[in-house]
Amino acid sequence: MMNLILSIDGVEDEIPISFMTPTILKKILVYCEHYKGCKEEDLPKIEKPLKDDSLEKSVPKFDYDYIIRTADWKFLFDLTHASTYLGVAPLTELCCAYIASKLRGKNNNREVFSIKLFPIV
Repeated sequence: MMNLILSIDGVEDEIPISFMTPTILKKILVYCEHYKGCKEEDLPKIEKPLKDDSLEKSVPKFDYDYIIRTADWKFLFDLTHASTYLGVAPLTELCCAYIASKLRGKNNNREVFSIKLFPIV
C-alpha cells in the first residue's frame, strides 16, 4: 500500500478511503505483508472457473486460512471493495473466488445471504 501512495507523487488531492475501516485496512496489510517481496509472477494465481467446490484445493494454504477467517458477508464484500480500490489484485481475486465457492451449487441465494421475504399485504 505504501508503494501505491508513493507512486502518486505530486498529487495533492486526498484519497477517499473513508469507506474502509481500520479492521479492513489491517486485514489488507496482513495479506500484503505476507507477499511482500514476491515478484508478480510468483503471486498465487487462481484458476477460473474453480475446478472444485472447495477453495482449499485451489489456493495456497496461507490464502485459504486468511480468507476463511473473514467475519461475515458484509466484511467480505468490504474487503473485496477495498482491495479492488487499492489495486491489490491477488486479494481481490481471492475474495471473488471465496464468494464464488460459497455460492457454487446453491439454488437459492436468499438462504446464503439470509434474505427474508416479507409477505405482500
